[in-house]
Amino acid sequence: MDRNVSAHSREACSPKHRSIGASAWATLALLGQVLPALRAARGGCARIDTVPNVATVGPYRFFFYSNESGEPAHVHVRRERKLAKFWLDPVELADSKRFAAHELREIEQIVQDRRVDFLEAWNEHFGS
Repeated sequence: MDRNVSAHSREACSPKHRSIGASAWATLALLGQVLPALRAARGGCARIDTVPNVATVGPYRFFFYSNESGEPAHVHVRRERKLAKFWLDPVELADSKRFAAHELREIEQIVQDRRVDFLEAWNEHFGS
């Protein structure tokens, strides 16, 4: 299975599709049946937008959404139900939901420290 396909994969082919829970995704991924199950659940639509993980630092997971190649280089970060987005050139907070200011400063420092790695991962994933 492609390491970039995660339990957070999202798909928007049909508004009538059935929801598949995270535990079901994990089970299907282990069985190598993600695409057939997705096609069946989505009425035959095979398009998948992946969420490649870039890094995990402490409680923070850094990732991209594969359908955002038209935007400047950036990285998303999640901790539990908190989410933020940082531009990479220059490093700057683009958006945040539920993170406290002190935590955003900590995350911004992580992004600054790993900026080159994140840009390399962005260019490798999006081909730019």
